[in-house]
Amino acid sequence: MHRASVVIESERSDVIYNAIKQETAPRANVSIDFDGKSLKLEISSENATNLRAALNSFLKWADLVDKIGDVVNGETVS
Repeated sequence: MHRASVVIESERSDVIYNAIKQETAPRANVSIDFDGKSLKLEISSENATNLRAALNSFLKWADLVDKIGDVVNGETVS
């Protein structure tokens, strides 16, 4: 079993959590927890390829939500 654990600490952790909490990955088990301050993402899969795919998807979604927040607040996005 392959596993990855990521902690996201952002001023938008709550928004990121609400945006991705219902998402799933077809070939991986995903657990998303939010403690009011930080978001903990845990992904496990039977092989590294499926783990990488799920991890990439969730990290891209989190980054996208954060960038949308920047645009809404009038900040420059790079």
